[in-house]
This record gives sequence, C-alpha cells and structure tokens, in this order.
Amino acid sequence: MKRIILLLLPHLVAIFSVMLLVFLVLHEFNPYMGFLSSDVTRWFYLLYAVSALSLAVTTIVRNRRQ
Repeated sequence: MKRIILLLLPHLVAIFSVMLLVFLVLHEFNPYMGFLSSDVTRWFYLLYAVSALSLAVTTIVRNRRQ
C-alpha cells in the first residue's frame, strides 16, 4: 500500500498543478464565474497543498536514505 501511494503521489501533484493552471487561466478570462473563490476550489487547494507537502517529505526522506 505504501509503495502504491509513493508511486501515485507525483502523478497526483502533476494533475493538481495542471488543474490549478487551468483554473487560473479560466479566472483571467472570466472572473465572474468564480473559479478561484468557490468551495470546490478551496478543497482543491487543500488537496494540492497536502499532496505537494507529502511528496516533498517523501522525496527528502528517500534522498537522505541514499
């Protein structure tokens, strides 16, 4: 299970990064749709932050073990 999480984590961060870029572009073209101020986006920010932080921690731990 741990191995699966470690393999999926970089992919999740990449997907969340692309989603965030898309939200930023959409918000620039039409700020009245509220892509960056909705509850869904707040949850997305939370998931993105947690996945990026956990990827950073696992990468640091792996590098120190080598």
